[in-house]
Amino acid sequence: MEANNTLSQKRCVLCQNWFQPHPKVKDRQLICQRDDCQRLRQKLDHRDWLKRNPVDYKTWDHDYGQEWRQHHPDYWQHYRRKKQTKQRLMAKSLGSQLLLDALLQVYQRAKKEQLTATKSENTSANTVAKKEQLTDHFYLLKARGLVFWPLDGAKKEQLASCFNMN
Repeated sequence: MEANNTLSQKRCVLCQNWFQPHPKVKDRQLICQRDDCQRLRQKLDHRDWLKRNPVDYKTWDHDYGQEWRQHHPDYWQHYRRKKQTKQRLMAKSLGSQLLLDALLQVYQRAKKEQLTATKSENTSANTVAKKEQLTDHFYLLKARGLVFWPLDGAKKEQLASCFNMN
């Protein structure tokens, strides 16, 4: 078994250590899998590529996007402005979300106290009406999943009636 294993091993061209070639590469693999050898192989391959493909990187890098930049002179200004606007909107949305969460908790506590007081009076019709009002107002406040919740006149009145703040 060991004799068969040593026959399939190869000697690394760079470090001269024995290694087991990858099954898919087999005879073509000349360099072992060690990190040092692979880094050196990549450097040598890059130098070889540069010899075969002479490129002046400074001029190439400078000229690369010049034509596009001439056709789109205001791109970066618009990009930055758009990004800043998006960040402001997210901050506003988070602030309004926190405010709505706090309002919802206050509302739930107040309505819970009202319902417990109503239940103690043992008037079932009144309790049903209060529960319906509670669910209507709860869903109004639960609409916090929206990015913005513009409070126009009707919604302000509904919210004021939730808290009895006319």
